[in-house]
Amino acid sequence: MLVVPTEKHSRFFSNSFQILFSTNLCCHDKLQDKGITWLCLFGIITWRLWKNRNLFIFQNINWTAYEIIKTSLSWAQHFEPFLIGVQSIASNSKIRHHLVDNWVHLLSDGVVARDTGNASAGGVVR
Repeated sequence: MLVVPTEKHSRFFSNSFQILFSTNLCCHDKLQDKGITWLCLFGIITWRLWKNRNLFIFQNINWTAYEIIKTSLSWAQHFEPFLIGVQSIASNSKIRHHLVDNWVHLLSDGVVARDTGNASAGGVVR
């Protein structure tokens, strides 16, 4: 609710999970006066939510929605210029070849608290 414009709330919150992610990860629109794209901010917010869930489960640390958004905006503003530089380098390298073909990339992470046995895992498929 803090980052999605009011006029887009109904569409954003009523779509299926798959449509929500695919639509937001394809949106390269620049955010006004922030110098970042929605794609970058959405990805960082998603990652930050997952990390904060683990902080709460394993360390009983709870961030507010405002803290998550503020931190995500800061990270996006620092990361976006780096991302643009990496994309220009990747377009001239062999890495680009794998992104065009029928390759699937799986990135995953997990954690277990030894004392309680609580565990959490997540992943991204590209």
